[in-house]
Amino acid sequence: MVAWRVVLVVATLMSSATCTLDSCFPDSGSSDTTSSNFNFSGVDIFGLGLFRELNSLMTSSQSAGDANLLVSPYSVWSALSLALMGAEGRSRRQLEDALGLPTTRRGAYRTKYALDFVMRALGSGTNGGPELRRVDRAYFDPTVQLHPCVTNLLNDVQILDMIFDSIGSANKINNDVSMVTGGQIKDLLSSDALVNSLFVLLNAIYFKGSWQTKFDPKNTSKQKFNRQSGEMVAMADMMTVESTFNLAASTSLGAAMLQLPYYNSNMSMLVMLPDPSQSTVDETLKQLSPTTLSQSLAALKPTIVRVSLPKFDLAKKMEDELVQGLGRLGITDIFNSSVANFTSFTSDSSLYVDTAIHQAKVMVNEEGTVAAAATALTATRSGSSNPVQFSANRPFLFLIYDSRVRVTLFAGIIRNPSK
Repeated sequence: MVAWRVVLVVATLMSSATCTLDSCFPDSGSSDTTSSNFNFSGVDIFGLGLFRELNSLMTSSQSAGDANLLVSPYSVWSALSLALMGAEGRSRRQLEDALGLPTTRRGAYRTKYALDFVMRALGSGTNGGPELRRVDRAYFDPTVQLHPCVTNLLNDVQILDMIFDSIGSANKINNDVSMVTGGQIKDLLSSDALVNSLFVLLNAIYFKGSWQTKFDPKNTSKQKFNRQSGEMVAMADMMTVESTFNLAASTSLGAAMLQLPYYNSNMSMLVMLPDPSQSTVDETLKQLSPTTLSQSLAALKPTIVRVSLPKFDLAKKMEDELVQGLGRLGITDIFNSSVANFTSFTSDSSLYVDTAIHQAKVMVNEEGTVAAAATALTATRSGSSNPVQFSANRPFLFLIYDSRVRVTLFAGIIRNPSK
């Protein structure tokens, strides 16, 4: 049997939910999309878990301890939520469990698109606030016989001749990703990734935010950035600012947590700097969960802080690591040609996810942050007057986090800001 692949791509662009639930889901009810009616806690349970597993895989496979990590948990969650819309049987149950979504397809659909709706409103870029753009898009080969509800429920469905024109199809998808991410992510997919592919599910995300309190470039200087052991790993461009920020010493994480808010927004960068006498970035990450994160956020207090933070421009692309990380979270069947079940997309029972690709990019400077991410999954037929010093001159973790909906957009570890 020929193996036909399905590609799932995650990139930035926002779409709103369509109102065709009654005809496609028997368990219909109100189609209200206000955030107060939904529980989005599953997004960060999944996202922080994936962050931990990816770091564990990376550190176990590399001898050097200076590798940086970047992922957009929200982007991966959103892409897999699209896959859930077409999954049945155990494939569907594994996705529901890992993603923290309701066990009715209608409930899962409404939760996903309610979050999309809220994130679009929060990241509108109005009045100088952050800009958050995202998109969900489904590309299908014309040979796929889609169930009617697919075109009703997926907001943007496009037909691409992936089997006979993989180069043109890859160019189209890459152009769409590049457009959504402001040119930050290019060439996400090669034409080879589309050979024998039947559909691509795409979610792309782009974030741009200005600091509420900006760093003065005149105060940026070259300073040492050290390993956990104290050995210098690089000379970094360290930005410095002194102002009132929310700060906490988190005993549950063994780290100091600093909140750097973005202008006119509930979004902020949370910087976690492990206490070298108590913890390392790996140990702090092992303790990081929605519960410990919530506890640390509750402990934040306004403090006069002198902050030193390195500028960094970080890009990370992963393929096999993503599949392995998802497997550790219990998502396995969709990658197995003999058991994957996507029969809510099409009656063809031989589709499975062949490849997973996630690419994220984040740039932090004196003005603020620019970040983008894209994830692709390929399925187949068979990120006091005496100020307290907060100097991030050694490995640290960071989250780009929205405190209103309690969702992590990007998560990363900086071990060497010059990489």
